[in-house]
Amino acid sequence: MNFSKQDSSSDLDVGVDALQIHDSDDQLIIGLDFGTTFSKPEPTSILDWPGLEGFKQPKVPTILSYDPKQKNSFTWGAQKHKYAQIEGLKLLLDPGQENPLYIPETNTAAELKKLGKPTTDVVTDYIASIYNHALSRIETKIPAEYLKMCQKKFVVTVPAVWSSKAMNATLAVGTSMAPNNAY
Repeated sequence: MNFSKQDSSSDLDVGVDALQIHDSDDQLIIGLDFGTTFSKPEPTSILDWPGLEGFKQPKVPTILSYDPKQKNSFTWGAQKHKYAQIEGLKLLLDPGQENPLYIPETNTAAELKKLGKPTTDVVTDYIASIYNHALSRIETKIPAEYLKMCQKKFVVTVPAVWSSKAMNATLAVGTSMAPNNAY
C-alpha cells in the first residue's frame, strides 16, 4: 500500500485519492472519536466494552496500563488496570498542547519513560484495541463472509487546533496498523 500526503499551508489533506487506494463497492467505514478522556467508534452503536460487562456505555476511557514485565501486555479502556495508567493518550501526539488539569502529566511522562516505547506505539495499541473490539462487535451483526470481503476504512478525528506535526503523528499511528485497511 502506498501512502502519500499533501501538505498545504500547514494543513494536512489525506483522503482516499492521496492514499492511492482502490475503492470497492462493499465498504465498512469505522470512525473513531478519539477523545482525551473517552473515545468511541462511529457510527456504530457499540455499548458493551471489556471491563464494563453488564453496563451499557457509548464511550470507553482513553486509558492504557502496561504490565511492566511484558511490554506487549496491557489493559485498555474500562478493563481493570493492575499497573500505573497512561492517560491523555491523544495529547501525547501533540506535545505542544497544554494538558488539562485533570490529566496527571508527571505520571504519564514517567510511565512512558519506564515503558520505553515510542508514543506512537502506545497510541497504536489503544486505537488498535478499539478498532479490533469494534470489528468483533460488528461481526455479531453482519455475516462474517460479507464482512471479510468488505474494504475496511478507519477514520480518526483530530482537533482543528492540532499542528501538522500532531496530524502527521496521528497518520503514522493509522498507517502502522493499516496494512490491509485504509486509514
